[in-house]
Amino acid sequence: MFIKFLKDTSGSTATEYSLIIAMAGILAIGAIITLGDGVGGLHDGVATDVSSAVN
Repeated sequence: MFIKFLKDTSGSTATEYSLIIAMAGILAIGAIITLGDGVGGLHDGVATDVSSAVN
């Protein structure tokens, strides 16, 4: 029975897909954090420029 369990590959596809989805989620979170920091810096720069132009 244990040998039959080891040879059974029916659940391996679901496991592989779940690992791919987990990696995609981690990459997406990293990209969002990186873009969020970049947009925040851009906003600060524009705010400084506008403030200097007004004064």
